[in-house]
Amino acid sequence: MTLTISTTCTDSRRSLAAVLLSRRGAVYLPAATAGDTARPTVDGLAGVSLLEADLLERGYLMSAGLRQALSVLDPRALTAAGRALLADLDHALGADRDHSPLFRGFPETTPADTGAFSIDRVLAHLFQKPRQPCVLCGTDGTVHALAPCAHLVCRMCFDGKDFSGCPVCHRRLDADDPFLSPQAPRPDADPGRALPERLRVLAYGGDLAARTADAGRELNTLLARTGALSPQDTDDFHTLLDSRDRTDLTWLPRTVPGRETKAWLLAWLLADPAAHAVTLPAVTGLIDTATDVLRLLVVRSGGDAGLVDVPRFAQVPRPLRRALLSVLDRLEPALAVEDMRRHPTAWKHAAESSPAASEHRRRTPPKPRTSDRPSWRICCAATCR
Repeated sequence: MTLTISTTCTDSRRSLAAVLLSRRGAVYLPAATAGDTARPTVDGLAGVSLLEADLLERGYLMSAGLRQALSVLDPRALTAAGRALLADLDHALGADRDHSPLFRGFPETTPADTGAFSIDRVLAHLFQKPRQPCVLCGTDGTVHALAPCAHLVCRMCFDGKDFSGCPVCHRRLDADDPFLSPQAPRPDADPGRALPERLRVLAYGGDLAARTADAGRELNTLLARTGALSPQDTDDFHTLLDSRDRTDLTWLPRTVPGRETKAWLLAWLLADPAAHAVTLPAVTGLIDTATDVLRLLVVRSGGDAGLVDVPRFAQVPRPLRRALLSVLDRLEPALAVEDMRRHPTAWKHAAESSPAASEHRRRTPPKPRTSDRPSWRICCAATCR
């Protein structure tokens, strides 16, 4: 049996398995092949019990279905699935990163008067001088510079046994800095320590085909939102999009109410030039305002879909440029002008960085217009006035 469970991504975006674990609380495993036994083995049950103990420490329980699905895996597959699951949970809980509180004895050694402590930090930072008595306690010879931040700290006013970093800037200090006095050993954990108050049950989501289907449902949920997505939802949105096929757009909705979400979706559809024969008509069908075109150009150039940060516009391929021109031409001129006037500077930069206007003039010979509808070039001219 081939195991294809992905672990946590190394960048800021989570893997598809981690996204569905967080959003649906489900774990997906490869479907058993014909040669696999459907009965739990002794080694499988022992491995599942060890995994249950690790999950319990993190505040999670297995559902009966997940336990059954894991117990029939062969030992190698079970080990890989357990490690991937624990890695995703540790990443979600922050347990994969080193947490060193400023006060080593936290929370018992936290100052009762934190306001006075903050004032001492500011005074030490502003007025402490080398080879001078401490400005706080007046003791001579106790002020020394810390490494590597070089802040001057009095060893009488700030206890090195209770600090894991610089008391002024909270930066981690060099391990051999004299200020870091040896820390008293922490007592061993009580074997009868309390478990997490709230336990979350992990469900069995099915095989990898079910994972793909559930990813599509989560994607549809995000596409249906009317407001802007949170940073985490935006990262998950890109991960879910990567699980879709650009050449088969049966999953694509007819409308996307969220403007920023639509911009990310359109940019993803156009990211693969080989699929433009399928994606380009879908993109033009989803665009219904001039600002949609601007957001698409900004996102393609690495900017923010909310148009807060407008970067230098990237070059637009000719087929896409022609498609966007046709979209602008079919818009209602009054609404297009109103849209463009909301972001006049960005539209000017877009016009300056692209030969769109000159190409439109070349492919449209001058002739009397049969309609009094002004083209998008007139709209741009009105916007730039």
